Amino acid sequence: APGRRFSMDVNHSVSPDAKVEWIGDEWVISLTNDFIPKLRINKTYKELIAKGKLEAKEKEYVRNQMRSGKFLINAIEQRQNTIERITRKLIERQGGFFEEGVSGLKPLTMAEMADEIEVHETTISRAIANKYLDTPHGVFPFKYFFTPGYSGKDGDTVSNTSVKEIIGSIIEGEDDAKPLSDRKIVDILAEKDISLARRTVA
Repeated sequence: APGRRFSMDVNHSVSPDAKVEWIGDEWVISLTNDFIPKLRINKTYKELIAKGKLEAKEKEYVRNQMRSGKFLINAIEQRQNTIERITRKLIERQGGFFEEGVSGLKPLTMAEMADEIEVHETTISRAIANKYLDTPHGVFPFKYFFTPGYSGKDGDTVSNTSVKEIIGSIIEGEDDAKPLSDRKIVDILAEKDISLARRTVA
């Protein structure tokens, strides 16, 4: 393939931003800080102000830059704090997933998460954008855990990701010579207390 070196590489390695693992008798969260720069304000600038040799405009300029620097440092710390809070809440709300895998995934929206950790929904959206979580069942984008759901007959809800996995397992187990109709899959799901329209299954 002589032209391969000129083609675009679409394979990108993913580095999880947080990891959840079972240690002892509890779920433990560890944040990946390897790619986050260690920032601090250079003390030279503090000394410039303290010495009092700067003119008023120069002093104001240096102070403004120091304020901007502190704001950036605090923003990075706040971002890490938000990711940890979201991860902790995911363990609470998606405990079934961490214990059983995809089949245990429950419906959850960003609006619900925002209410529970008392931040704006856009804060959640920004915090998890292009972020990944390392779990006992593999590495998943944070957005994977936010999914709408379907209501079962018993009033319980099942995430659409779990429903897709259930349908996938039904299809894997069917006879290739006599594939199941969409209607039959609807009936099988109904036996599992999952009520879906044939059109939705299709």
